[in-house]
Amino acid sequence: FSDRHNTIAFAQIETQGYFISYKQGPFGLEDIRKDASAQIAALAATETSPAPIPAPRQILVDSDHTHAGPDTAGVWGGDPTSYLREVHDRTVKALVQAWQAMRPATLDYGVAHAGVEGETNEYPPSVNDDPLLTNQFSNDARNQVMDDEVRVLQARSPRTGKVLDTYVNYSSHPTVLGSENTLVSGDYVGRLNLKIQKAFGGYGMDQVGTLGRTQPARDGCTDPTKKGAAASLCALDGYAARVMVKIRYAVR
Repeated sequence: FSDRHNTIAFAQIETQGYFISYKQGPFGLEDIRKDASAQIAALAATETSPAPIPAPRQILVDSDHTHAGPDTAGVWGGDPTSYLREVHDRTVKALVQAWQAMRPATLDYGVAHAGVEGETNEYPPSVNDDPLLTNQFSNDARNQVMDDEVRVLQARSPRTGKVLDTYVNYSSHPTVLGSENTLVSGDYVGRLNLKIQKAFGGYGMDQVGTLGRTQPARDGCTDPTKKGAAASLCALDGYAARVMVKIRYAVR
């Protein structure tokens, strides 16, 4: 996003975690930000610049913390250096391509509340009848406040009104899948991105925000005929569909 004076860029890696730096080499988040900024600057010197170059401090990169993702934080053993290099390279490439693809747009912003199990509030029934979150530390008086906002930023073509991009920021652990799943997955986030794009058109991205005690209110797969990987996809799609209800409300 840019206002022609400053540019900010967002990227998210579908892994269990990602460090700001690595002893194995220059592959960390800080390296990704610096290298993406440098590559964009090099491009800006040779072609028409669609927007100001984002400085490293204007590039936000994080991981979605899926427990079914590659272990780039070494929690369960870690990944080889070659994989860290690949994550770095692909994330930098994605940021550069995003900058190259920038075009004029109008921006709309809306918020819905995901809702927290066991809590009552003043939100409309249409928003509050399906709480998406559980408080992992609900028995701790010092840990009662939850970030349950589903924040949506949508870009449209100023000429046609067509949706170009929909960006969502939502704080729920991507832990819909349990330990029985042994396949690599971005958890509900990856499936939600596809649903956002199908619902509105254009590019869709959900970026997981703060995590802490925010766990998804899981309901699993409601189709008893599905087993194994099919049941896992069913569970992910089910939770992503519930998040989409809140996203649509925010867009309205």
